[in-house]
Amino acid sequence: MIPDSIKIGCYDYKIVETDEPIIVESKECSGKIDYRNHIIKIKRSGISQQAKEETLWHEIIHGIFDYRSINPAKNDEETIVEELALGLYGIMKQNGLMPGQKVGD
Repeated sequence: MIPDSIKIGCYDYKIVETDEPIIVESKECSGKIDYRNHIIKIKRSGISQQAKEETLWHEIIHGIFDYRSINPAKNDEETIVEELALGLYGIMKQNGLMPGQKVGD
């Protein structure tokens, strides 16, 4: 299931499923994140539910890289992994996605 929104760091990102083409760097894609307007677009049709969910996580990881200022060209692997782990943990905790967690915990 694709939620209506997700919190990445201190930002609430609206999640929009669309039938319009999603273009990134001149290529059609399944999803796109707009950091400035806090919107994640996911292709509505032509892909499976699992592909939509994977695409959402792909865009969320882009959001973590942006929010945590992760730069693969400037950071060593351990720093990247630690920042990504912190970002994922924050998203899981803030959005009630931790195993056994109830929303609001």
